[in-house]
Amino acid sequence: MAGLPLSKREVTMKNNNKLEIIEFTDPVCTWCWASEPVLRALKARYGDQVDISFVMSGLVEDMRTFEDIDHAIGGDPSEANAQIAQHWLEASAHHGMPVTTNTLELFSEEYPSSYPQNIAYKAAEFEDQRLADAFLRKIREATAVSAKQTNRDEVLLSLAKKVGLNADKLLTHCTDGTAQAAFEMDLATTKAYKVDLLPTFIVRYNGKETILKNYQLVEDFEQAIQALCGNEISASTPTGSTENILQFIRTYGRVVPLEIMMAFDLDEKETMKRLHSLEQEKLIKQKKAGNGIFVDALT
Repeated sequence: MAGLPLSKREVTMKNNNKLEIIEFTDPVCTWCWASEPVLRALKARYGDQVDISFVMSGLVEDMRTFEDIDHAIGGDPSEANAQIAQHWLEASAHHGMPVTTNTLELFSEEYPSSYPQNIAYKAAEFEDQRLADAFLRKIREATAVSAKQTNRDEVLLSLAKKVGLNADKLLTHCTDGTAQAAFEMDLATTKAYKVDLLPTFIVRYNGKETILKNYQLVEDFEQAIQALCGNEISASTPTGSTENILQFIRTYGRVVPLEIMMAFDLDEKETMKRLHSLEQEKLIKQKKAGNGIFVDALT
């Protein structure tokens, strides 16, 4: 698409012979949270053949003027939290990622927007892209599962420190206009691609691209990739051995069992059996996370 406003790295063609998956996203969107295991599965199956990146699309500029008719969300922030909780609970029953809804207080009169989370991610990109992506994941976890009010500066700075980002640098970029400008470029890109559903994905290869709107299954991506790449890019599902699963957990530090199931094409029973074995060896720890489980690497 010629003439589009391009963000710093997300929609710039880096390598015509490399598969790119670009997600238009927001850190508090439940169906973007649902897409985490799908993207991790694609990375597990395609490895270094694929680059995954994100465009911040700013789901909620101000909850007081926001309107999601389909899910009856919008208006007074305190009432909206209850509406969001109901939506997240219903969505979780479909997508399988954990959520916590009984203590959800994401929006308030003082913090009515999800833009601070978007801007914080853009600020993190100025320091380190890998850490920025880990930061995005932490914001998703803190929002969906820990029910943190992640649009507050102190919460975002705490999460940034946990992934190794420099909190002072992050705050500087958040307050000096540089992160805001980068976010506005992402918003312009979102508008240029006429994105009206989150998540939306660009799948791109060798100068060609296709758009996938809304939540997608691994199989949906594989079909799109096959149509774009033919036999030039191939997937290989890793063997679901305890050794491979442990390495997967160590790679990310924390995962949800569903992510293991998707990455290794295992059913729930086999996945939990392998996790039990690893926990018995004191290599991982499983702990309750909302209506689900987190799995943390111990060594």
